[in-house]
Amino acid sequence: RGGLLFINSVTGLVVSRSSPVYGASKAAARMLILGLREHLRGSGVVVTTSHPGFIDTDMAADVPYPKASPRSVADASLDGLEAEQTVVFPDPLATLVENALVTRMPEVLVEPQRVMTELTGQLSSR
Repeated sequence: RGGLLFINSVTGLVVSRSSPVYGASKAAARMLILGLREHLRGSGVVVTTSHPGFIDTDMAADVPYPKASPRSVADASLDGLEAEQTVVFPDPLATLVENALVTRMPEVLVEPQRVMTELTGQLSSR
């Protein structure tokens, strides 16, 4: 028994015009995590991946949108691991992305930048 927690990013799920290489690395990490989860299936080890949006760190200092605190993302991610969730969306932008992936997948696949612009606009208006 045990658990593994990976901190990924929403950019591993939806393409980012401003950081395509970063997004590609996060998408590759997601595939690795999915493979590891499958490999460990039935072993009692939970593999959880967290997909936060913008976090208030030096990396996102120039991002003009509301950001989650590192502590809140860590707490929500650890809570998800303890609850044996396989995927965690630990902040407001991540929750908007999760909802778009569930309810608007065709748009996300065809026009991801338009969808992300809309979602960050919703985030800013909160």
